[in-house]
Amino acid sequence: MTIYVVDGSQKGLVMGAGVVEVNDHGFFQPYHFTTYHVEANSLLSEIFAFESVLTIIKKNKEMTTTIHIHTDNNTVIKLFEDDLKNEHLSRNSYILGLQNQLLLIKKFARVSVSRITDNLQPIAHIAHDLSRSYLKDPNIDLYMPRENKVVASASPLPSNKEKKIVPVSPSPSKKEQKVVPVSSSPNKKEKKVKLQIKREGSSWKLLANGQLVNKHSKFLTVIEQYVTSHESALGDSLFIQPCGDLDRMLKAIKKNKKVNTILTRMNKALV
Repeated sequence: MTIYVVDGSQKGLVMGAGVVEVNDHGFFQPYHFTTYHVEANSLLSEIFAFESVLTIIKKNKEMTTTIHIHTDNNTVIKLFEDDLKNEHLSRNSYILGLQNQLLLIKKFARVSVSRITDNLQPIAHIAHDLSRSYLKDPNIDLYMPRENKVVASASPLPSNKEKKIVPVSPSPSKKEQKVVPVSSSPNKKEKKVKLQIKREGSSWKLLANGQLVNKHSKFLTVIEQYVTSHESALGDSLFIQPCGDLDRMLKAIKKNKKVNTILTRMNKALV
């Protein structure tokens, strides 16, 4: 009997799979795999992890034993255990191909797909960490986050009618717009805005000093709309500081011309 504990992981366009193979005597062998997909998502990463198990089984030519595959994803269990028992094959060509591979293996071995049991939780933690091994790749910033890559070739910004921006504070007066920069006149007040980004469903939420100021499906668009609406005060009485994930995401794709333009307008020191 051989046990496989699997887990999938996804970040941006990157998907990882962690697999731990446990033999009859309790000795285990770790594996990790990485792939890329233009529509990567968490479910697809779990299915990719299952594909990785089938690859290992076929490579080992393990066709005369009992095989138990454990996952924490209910959809994977449905696709490769419940649906096959009910002779229901997927219409998706990728999933159908994996189902057919599993059916072929089942002709030579007893195979089950089920949830991870309590006694396998320590192994499940290992599989989870293995699934995120791609984070150690120095080139990983080229592939995440996914929304950045999509926006780079997206259509122009929406018109003013489509923009729904809620400013953090009222627009500065004409006097404030003509203030000498703080570095030259320390007595003048400057307003600092800390920008943060959060993912909610299919949209990006932009927070300024903790308050929601914009929401859009495109990562760069939501930021550019906000920067454009405060253009007159930037570098004069208003200083924008990207924080946390937003700072890391912008720096990860700084070679993009559109990103450089936004960063320049926010703060020349960041470019």
